[in-house]
Amino acid sequence: MSKKVLKGIVRETIIHHIDYLLLLGASVYTVAIALLKQENHDAQRTVIALYGLFYMIWGWFHHRKEKSFHIKVLAEYVLIGLLVIFFAFSFL
Repeated sequence: MSKKVLKGIVRETIIHHIDYLLLLGASVYTVAIALLKQENHDAQRTVIALYGLFYMIWGWFHHRKEKSFHIKVLAEYVLIGLLVIFFAFSFL
């Protein structure tokens, strides 16, 4: 394997991990804010709804960048994001 190919693989792997670190960071931030705002249900709903939207957009960008984007993948991210928003407004 040439150095150029190896560098490309390492670069793609790092970028792939950065994408997931961004998603993890947003998830941790959302949970932290939701826990800190336990008495303010409107703030919790807002933060969780924004996370649901972020998740949908993140999935779209991530799979477009990875060249693994299909309409089924988009549908999965949209459905999960909408479920998050639905549960936020139903149970808070």
